[in-house]
Amino acid sequence: MNPHTQRLLGRVRSFLESYRQGDLSLSYLVSGLEASLNALEEPIQGNFYQKWYVYWGRLEEILALDMESEHNDEVLENIQGLERLINAALQSATG
Repeated sequence: MNPHTQRLLGRVRSFLESYRQGDLSLSYLVSGLEASLNALEEPIQGNFYQKWYVYWGRLEEILALDMESEHNDEVLENIQGLERLINAALQSATG
């Protein structure tokens, strides 16, 4: 994994943490996650993208339906899933 990809995934982790701390809205989080994925310059191995779209897609759906407060637990579960996915990708890249 090249340094650019590592920085982007680190940025994604900081977005997730900022949302959890109440510093980002769900709208900004979903947009930032999408932009980060689009900015990757290399493919990430394994089933990263399939899992990413499950977690991110559900966040986008909750946002589109304006159901964040009703689905707060699900939002947090999807954020945790993204964190695990990113940590696993970064860990496999560094050996």
